[in-house]
This record gives sequence, structure tokens and C-alpha cells, in this order.
Amino acid sequence: MSSPAKKQYGLVDPVHPPARAVRLGRRPAPDSQVDVNLFALDGLYVDRQEKRGMWSEQFEMPLEGIGWLVQAIELGFERKPSEGGLARDVFHTDTTVGGEHLQVRYGMNLGAEGVGGYTVYNWDRLEYIMGRYAQEISFTLDAWRETLREYYKELADRVASGEFSKQ
Repeated sequence: MSSPAKKQYGLVDPVHPPARAVRLGRRPAPDSQVDVNLFALDGLYVDRQEKRGMWSEQFEMPLEGIGWLVQAIELGFERKPSEGGLARDVFHTDTTVGGEHLQVRYGMNLGAEGVGGYTVYNWDRLEYIMGRYAQEISFTLDAWRETLREYYKELADRVASGEFSKQ
């Protein structure tokens, strides 16, 4: 694990975000009691999660990491090894974007027994609740297939077009 040295912004208030934040919408969460609000803020993708009345957490990564995430899943996990995908016994892939070490892992039992999905880690940023572990977000295969693939592809295109470089 890299040693976290990146500026932590603090939890973004989803009701009153900073004026420089661009609200990107929401994403589905495995638990219906969790609200997930998405923002672009100072060159970062911010995934702000809150379980009503219980806890708040946030995942941050450079916006350019969105394009890598889409490619990592589509070209690595969703392709057979014979088609250039990851080897059968490899369940993660890593990269560095904007000086931050990112990783995506495939796993089973994500949110419920037998429910597969992906967990994205930013090894250079600590989670807010305990401050000891890397920031992470998870989503199920169903969420990826039903909404997140297209959402993240569109967001990657917006990032590549320079839409957020004016922040």
C-alpha cells in the first residue's frame, strides 16, 4: 500500500456542496438505505455515501481514473484471457493516475452471498470513518451492467473533452 499523502477534502455536504463542485448525480447502492451522491471537485471524482442517520463515507480519485476504470473492467475482467483479458486466476488490476495508486478487484459476496461485483480502491487516500484503510467503493455486477457502465463511459467522455478542466 502506498503511504497516503494526498489532501483530504473532508466529507462533501450533499445538500450544500462547495460552489466549485459539479453535481454529477447519484449511483445505485447495494443497500437501499444508502444515498450515494457524485461530484466533480478540483479534478477529482467524489463518490459521497451516507447511510441515513448512521454513517458517512467518501471515495475520491482523479477524474481521469474513470476512463481507466471502464477500460479495466471491459478489457480486463469482461474479456476471456484468449481475447486479451486478465488471466483466469487474476482478480485485480492496478494503475497510477495523477500520482494516485488505483486498483479494481472482482469479488464474490459483494453486499449479499453469491452477488459478484467490483471494488475500486484508492491506496493513496484514507477512508474518513476510521482513517486507517484505503478509500474504496463497491458496486454489483448488476449495477455495472444496468446503469454504471453507460454512466461511467459518458463521464469518461466528458472528462476527456476537458469539461471539468475549467473548475
